[in-house]
Amino acid sequence: LICKPPLPYACGALIGLAQISYEQNKLKTAERYNLQSLKLAQQLENLDTPILCHLLFAHLSVSRGDLTGAGEAIRSAEHYARQHEISYRFPDIANAKVKFYIQQGMIEKVVEVTKNIELPLVDARISIAKGDAAEALASLEPILEEMREKSWVAEMFKVLLLQARAYLMLGEKRQAEKVLEDALVLAKPGNLIRSFIDEGPEIA
Repeated sequence: LICKPPLPYACGALIGLAQISYEQNKLKTAERYNLQSLKLAQQLENLDTPILCHLLFAHLSVSRGDLTGAGEAIRSAEHYARQHEISYRFPDIANAKVKFYIQQGMIEKVVEVTKNIELPLVDARISIAKGDAAEALASLEPILEEMREKSWVAEMFKVLLLQARAYLMLGEKRQAEKVLEDALVLAKPGNLIRSFIDEGPEIA
């Protein structure tokens, strides 16, 4: 039996497998799928797949403690998006930049990134980075209510993780555990693991 190499359009399936593997904390598998996806996507034109691949490489680099590699991957994603005018991926790139700069304590860079683009959770992330947990909770509550009304489960999950971080900062461990239990209910169907780890050691 001769196995044919995958066609270029398989890049979409491969980036999906890479993202799933990353969330399940199977980092080597995620990296392998991601590299295969990027190689195939580069044979096609005007796809957003290379952007997603570069952003996932950024996450993988951070997981290894390689902030230099993460910065390069984010720049590659942005360069490709601008070169091919794929503007609908700018918020994803901006979100990656925000997390990257916050990890390094570069809050002024975060403000610069978000000057012309609206990212709902950025204010809460900045407040947490500055140690103002109460302000973070105040900004998160209306967002959570909106996400519940719209039944946007993925966005609700992100809000709950940030709420848990804020409650831990305030020393309200029981409330943090309650919020995390709600997050776990949402995470279980997709076996989401990495999202917890990426929010820091206390959440992990």
